[in-house]
Amino acid sequence: LNSCGIVSTSEWTEYGYVGQEGIDAINNLPNNNDSLRILALHHHLLPVNDVDLLNKKGISLTVDSLKIIKSAISKNIKLALHGHQHVFNMVQYTQYERASNDNGNSIRIISNGSISVDPQRRINGERNSYTIIEVKENGLNVIVRELVHGNHKGITIMNTLID
Repeated sequence: LNSCGIVSTSEWTEYGYVGQEGIDAINNLPNNNDSLRILALHHHLLPVNDVDLLNKKGISLTVDSLKIIKSAISKNIKLALHGHQHVFNMVQYTQYERASNDNGNSIRIISNGSISVDPQRRINGERNSYTIIEVKENGLNVIVRELVHGNHKGITIMNTLID
């Protein structure tokens, strides 16, 4: 999805915005539970660190993120990836229907990290990182590597399977 829908000359430059056209693209997907569906966009769907706190320079959150998340869950999208100036983070967002006893429907949201963020834009001590996602028969293998000076491949800090 294109989350750069806000004109860069406004005071809202850093905010993401997908808009109705992007939401409609999700909602128009056929109902299909047999395929693996992954959504990707640039700006954050959820806050990842204190850099996302409100300020006059804007934040990197997508303004219409809740509509995106709810639409993605309704179309059985299991994984959403976003980037934009931060290190790796992974959360699970579950939507529960009112007056229902089911376990709810979930989506995993991965902040991919970045290999080129200026140290002043990262939390103290955090290194640039990147994420590799391997599609396996029994789920998705998520591998996260941090960049360390002198090691061009990075060091693996996490390797986990999500279903």
